Amino acid sequence: MMKKRAFVTAHEAQYAVSTFCRVLQISRGWFYGFLTSQAARIQRQTDRKVRDMDLLPKNRTFFKASNKCYGSERIHEDLVADGETVSERRVARIMKQNKVCARLNKCSKPITKDSNHKMSPSPNLLDQNSHCMIPMPFGWPISPMSTRTKAGWY
Repeated sequence: MMKKRAFVTAHEAQYAVSTFCRVLQISRGWFYGFLTSQAARIQRQTDRKVRDMDLLPKNRTFFKASNKCYGSERIHEDLVADGETVSERRVARIMKQNKVCARLNKCSKPITKDSNHKMSPSPNLLDQNSHCMIPMPFGWPISPMSTRTKAGWY
């Protein structure tokens, strides 16, 4: 696209821009609009970077205050409560760019103090008789209440 723009700009004194745009299959609005919007685009990018750098220290402050456990959602809530107008996506992007990520809590296996503990049977809440089980040919007894479907035993 930039080559087409350069070509039209170099030869616009010889031919009409509308002719070039029709032949090169580009719109005149794109040709004229690009140059005027380029400065605004650069200004928006600069403003975004400055705003991100202003938010980064606050972001890190709330992150450290949470003992490095909060993610972008809760940091966003803290920033909004502090009076900042910021989106959660921006907070997530800033955290990702600066490698600020929450610690994951590992699921730990419960540890028992008694190594010889024995499991007690669960209480019979439905008051079912266990002698009503029907033996199956392959050795697994089933209850008369269970049924066989295409999905399996229920």
